[in-house]
Amino acid sequence: MHKIALAGAGNIGSALLRLIVESAQALDQGGKPLIEVRSVLVRDLNKARPGLPPGLRLVNDPAQIIEDGEIQTVVELMGGVEEAFKLASAALRSGKSVVTANKNLLAERGPELFALAKEKGLSIGFEAAVCAGIPIIRALQESLRADPILCLEGILNGTTNYILTRMTEEGLDYGSALKDAQRLGFAEPDPHNDVSGIDSVCKLGILSSLAFGAYTDYRNIPVSGIENIDA
Repeated sequence: MHKIALAGAGNIGSALLRLIVESAQALDQGGKPLIEVRSVLVRDLNKARPGLPPGLRLVNDPAQIIEDGEIQTVVELMGGVEEAFKLASAALRSGKSVVTANKNLLAERGPELFALAKEKGLSIGFEAAVCAGIPIIRALQESLRADPILCLEGILNGTTNYILTRMTEEGLDYGSALKDAQRLGFAEPDPHNDVSGIDSVCKLGILSSLAFGAYTDYRNIPVSGIENIDA
């Protein structure tokens, strides 16, 4: 059985925990769990969390994860860059592999984390950091390694894609399309990272680094947001 810890129990963390606990895919042929969630790192131990499966061990000190010798993998779902980097690097130094969907972390501090993982003989799983469930990262790492890639083109952000589609097909103004995207859950209450292009350029930096074999600093990529586009 593989023993893991989760750092973060928001919407994504809660959904992942339910999947691990309830999914038949998380069981072996004998019906026993393949994964044991040893600990879940949260900020507030007293906060009610009705979306979490019962019986989980909640902790609020990262050291309780890092110093637990039974934990083999840390799943980082905190978001942000600096705190996530501290946790991920500490996990690697303590001999634990890391899984993260944090595109901002990887785009900014990825080279340091991957160098540390290589030094320690550990892995960093980050398939969901770009295009969620679409296996583009694994394709670039494995299936396309022998092919010369000349360019990357694609839609990297669902929020802006939805807004621009509604504006194009229905003639909606930007503000109306954004409000509709927020109402339907396609856009965050604070959509800045999406509509400014930050989300897309971080993803592009990760994909470019994989496709072309050298770190691409997303801060050097020209980017334009969609806030000032009219119908």
